[in-house]
Amino acid sequence: MTVILDASGVAAESACRAAATLSLRRAQDLLLVGDEARITHTLASLHHNPEHLMVRHAAEESRPEASEEAAQLGLRLLARGHGAAFVSAGDPQRVLRAAEAQLELLPGIPRAALCAVFPTARRRGAAQDPYTLLLDVGASPDASPEHLAGYARMGAAYASRISRNPRPRVALLASRAGGVEAAEAAARLIREAPHLDYYGSISGVDIPQGTADVVVCSGLIGEVVVQLLEGIPVLVQQLTRAVEAQGLQKRLAVRLLEEDLEHVRDVTDWRYYGGAPLLGYAHPIILTQPAATPEDMINAVKLAAKALREDIVGAIRQGT
Repeated sequence: MTVILDASGVAAESACRAAATLSLRRAQDLLLVGDEARITHTLASLHHNPEHLMVRHAAEESRPEASEEAAQLGLRLLARGHGAAFVSAGDPQRVLRAAEAQLELLPGIPRAALCAVFPTARRRGAAQDPYTLLLDVGASPDASPEHLAGYARMGAAYASRISRNPRPRVALLASRAGGVEAAEAAARLIREAPHLDYYGSISGVDIPQGTADVVVCSGLIGEVVVQLLEGIPVLVQQLTRAVEAQGLQKRLAVRLLEEDLEHVRDVTDWRYYGGAPLLGYAHPIILTQPAATPEDMINAVKLAAKALREDIVGAIRQGT
């Protein structure tokens, strides 16, 4: 089971360091795609096990198209069976374009979707997972009723395996941006889909409360929602600092909350989860941020390996 790791762009060194660490653990075979000379030079300075590492040359790092070419090669190798999953810290839109060019969508899935998770007070499934899954969050700006129904099927399949929740509650994020008729059509398709437990339409405030296990929306709306939700811990911290300046008693109370606030910041950070899954293709694809550290890349590879172990793609096929 080989994971193809994009080792191009600003996160190239982090990818190499992550691969070196994982190779020593012998938990994962990795195929690094990027500037072969740079990768080889970086690995030469790191303790690693070459038996678990392979390198394929993609592009010169000095070229601005390097990260896109690395993604294209990596995904082409994935399509040809040279790896079981793909992980990249490259520009998300370039990776998405490369996926569209190199891979075919699963039967019955009209469009791929990028996923994000948000921690809630409610826990679900045998794994007691606190996360609500939100999709799409940026793969495509708009979404037809058929696209939203496809997102619902993929999200439910993913949540059923990752959270061990056999029948996750699926909700449609209310929005009149696409028109009332389109929203009603999407709701009808999701409600009528077999194997789905449709909760109904919800608003943004319901997401952190954990009202639904899977929330579907257009990519444009999802991206805005994620940015707002990620900003909540920062806002709370700023507000508490303002309260702290009002007296000793309040200052002591705020300090007691600092540890909890730090935890909230951690679990709303994409690095805590490992990355954003791109669902809709025959292999797991995990996207993480361009500023990823070696530990972030390790977490992304672990998430890809978990998606393989839990057979997320198989679950999506069964749900379609």
